[in-house]
Amino acid sequence: MHIDPFTIKHNGVLLNYRDALSLSLKPLETFFTSHGYLVKSIRQESRHVIALLDQGGKEYISKICSTDGIRVVTEQEYAWNDAYNLVNTDMRFVVPKNKECGTTSDGYFYIITDFFEGVPIAQFLYKLHSWFEGIPENIRKPHNIALLQDIAKSGARILKEKPRHGDFTPWHIFALPNGSLGLIDGEHASQHGVEHYDVCYLIQRVFSVLQDADTAKKLFSMALDRGCQREKMRVVLAARAIGGYLDSSLANESYAAADRMRDWVLSL
Repeated sequence: MHIDPFTIKHNGVLLNYRDALSLSLKPLETFFTSHGYLVKSIRQESRHVIALLDQGGKEYISKICSTDGIRVVTEQEYAWNDAYNLVNTDMRFVVPKNKECGTTSDGYFYIITDFFEGVPIAQFLYKLHSWFEGIPENIRKPHNIALLQDIAKSGARILKEKPRHGDFTPWHIFALPNGSLGLIDGEHASQHGVEHYDVCYLIQRVFSVLQDADTAKKLFSMALDRGCQREKMRVVLAARAIGGYLDSSLANESYAAADRMRDWVLSL
């Protein structure tokens, strides 16, 4: 059975959180203006309408959702921001503080959070999820993706439940002027993730998307030095390596980077 990798189950219903509707920007600008914000910019992006706002000399970012699926993951991001800032008061990573959320005059859910103005560690954005079933069968077999699935499925039992950010990539991390690291886009945050997921997600994205295997392997070694367990990381990396194949299949790209990631994971 084919499972759409860009769906989330909410109240028993599967919702697509990737495909957005194109919204008229002028009514949204008018809405925020009427609520005391100066709209410095507003644009339609792949998932959200993004508005840069100013109120009292402080800048904020707003994400406006055009579908129920996008609303659900954005509500998760808002909850992640609150939870992280409540618990982590002295961490190096700074997560945006929420200002408000609600619905526009036309009924679209929005959030407003701190705006991070810094230098992105990477300058491009890929947001794709990993599901083995999302990869065409004619890709799975010749690339031996089942070997990765076996590692992930058989090893899942050793993983403990842990919170996760869920999209922990270099392009969501900002070097802020005060020396802190800003971490944005917690749309896939969950209290019910598995341990080591975020660091393994980062390693896979650096390995396969940035195609920097050396840095990815250094990150792996650093994680081990900091107490991450090799066997558990191998399980999560196997799952993330499957995601690399899905990314390539959706983008019609070469599978060379995904193959290199697979071979490395199998060698661990």
